[in-house]
Amino acid sequence: SYPTRVVVDFAVEGDVGAVRWLWESKTITGWPTQPLLQLAWPLHMPLLRPSVVAGAAPTPFSDVRGVPVALVGNSWELRYRLFPDAGLHAPRPIADSFRRDLLKALQGDQSFDLPLGYRLGVGDTYLSSRMLARLARLLAIADELGESGKAYFEDMLHRLEKRLEVWLSPKARAPFIYDAAWGGIVSCGCKYDDCGGNCSPRCANRSWTEPEECPALSRGDLNHGNGMYNNHHFQYGYLLYAVAVVAKFNPSWESHWRWRILPLARDYGNPSQLDPSFPPARHKDWFLGLSWDGGVSPTLTPRA
Repeated sequence: SYPTRVVVDFAVEGDVGAVRWLWESKTITGWPTQPLLQLAWPLHMPLLRPSVVAGAAPTPFSDVRGVPVALVGNSWELRYRLFPDAGLHAPRPIADSFRRDLLKALQGDQSFDLPLGYRLGVGDTYLSSRMLARLARLLAIADELGESGKAYFEDMLHRLEKRLEVWLSPKARAPFIYDAAWGGIVSCGCKYDDCGGNCSPRCANRSWTEPEECPALSRGDLNHGNGMYNNHHFQYGYLLYAVAVVAKFNPSWESHWRWRILPLARDYGNPSQLDPSFPPARHKDWFLGLSWDGGVSPTLTPRA
């Protein structure tokens, strides 16, 4: 017998996430129907039920993933123990001996802001999102130090809200748009121009009125490959971390912008196979247990 198709399903049961694999198979004419013989790699073994692992047989194979074993069966269930809700604070409380130094460092970072181009929404989504996440992290640290009632905290929170709105707005200089071909959210991109430092940064393309001319959709080297789905779980992950920080301290802001926020989450972390607009877990390779970041452009290993 040999596999012809696999159906992958997901479920959450308490603090355990289950990924279920069901292989369909065919049998060569004249041969008896038998269960499939599969290779399971070291990363699979602690995730499979003990009763399944008990039947494993050694193999002579080996590669960078380790030495696999042979398992018989047409279905697997990989069970992942989920992390508890980590929240925005560190897993351990801040030691009293460090508080003074941390508060002093935080005092020096209270005025941190993004460069002018990113404040205007001009530039790429990767580096701008990293800086948005940095500003958000300062707020999370300040809150953990008991500073959320201070005036500077409100100033930083308001600053982060405004910086996020520049990128989330449908009228953004480099707007996020829906790509029906691959079912995802991509940044239109920006042909950055500051007149050699003699004018305010701007996007030279008029992409916000003519989406078909978005530069990032035809150039894999622009915007860190965002238009080709490279690194979306990085780029949007930074952005959504910043969103989560604002949501904690200003839930009404998140409610107002949710219609622009959720599509970014669904782009790379959609859990539903029934969603007609986005594929499930775009970047995740559940068999190898990792995420790919090569996008969909032709490369030696073209993975999203």
